[in-house]
Amino acid sequence: EEGGVVSCLTELIAAQSIVKELSLRGNELDSLAGVAIARAVASNSNLKVLNLFDNRLGDEGAVAIAKAIRFNMSMSCVSLCKNGVGDEGALAFAAIFKRLVETDELAEARTTATAAVDTRNKWVGEFNKKMKKLKLTTELDPVTPPPAATDGPDGPESVGNSVLELVNLSANSIGPAAGLELAKAIGAARAASETSMHGLALQMNDITEDADVDAIDEELSQHQGFVLEL
Repeated sequence: EEGGVVSCLTELIAAQSIVKELSLRGNELDSLAGVAIARAVASNSNLKVLNLFDNRLGDEGAVAIAKAIRFNMSMSCVSLCKNGVGDEGALAFAAIFKRLVETDELAEARTTATAAVDTRNKWVGEFNKKMKKLKLTTELDPVTPPPAATDGPDGPESVGNSVLELVNLSANSIGPAAGLELAKAIGAARAASETSMHGLALQMNDITEDADVDAIDEELSQHQGFVLEL
């Protein structure tokens, strides 16, 4: 039954979907469902908000979704609150914001995302022509494709996601080291003006010592307007 449900849900966020906000909270979706949702997100260029609160995605689902989001140029907010996400999932989210040495996997993911954007923009162009012909003022904006790899000291580099704004990973099992790595990745990208991130929720994880909380806060509090919930 879950397979059928997931198939229907992923159709909602397929490449041609017009859905902008999708909440799948409290559906007991497991890691396989997370992988299926990630596959749909990777080829979507319209979805802005994805709420997966209170499911059972675990690290496997979180990693898959993080990889899908890296080249997604429409997603602004994602919640994996209360999903059994641990350090592996948190580190995968940290990688979203990092410059990484280009690999075949990254190149393939960029190609998939670029194709989704091209398809979306073609449809937007046709839609806008029809609106203009009907003398209506409604007009849709095209989506910017993911950036190409850039030259780095060790060869071509993949630039991190620049459009994601809010990430909720609260009520999981993330430890202090992984939490700090995520904060450092976001902080470095903010310092380089390579991310739009301004909110991170990490409360109710395995980050309880004052020193660990202070270290994470120090990485992000220096960035004006950034909201950290810890």
